[in-house]
Amino acid sequence: FPHVVKHSSIRILLALVALLDMEIVQMDVKNGVFYTET
Repeated sequence: FPHVVKHSSIRILLALVALLDMEIVQMDVKNGVFYTET
């Protein structure tokens, strides 16, 4: 099933990044699903 993120979760994350003066980097998480242990 597709992983879906709520818009409110993204807004909270961006607010924390701005508040803590951090940087956001792009990551490829497409392959991360295949390498997780269950």
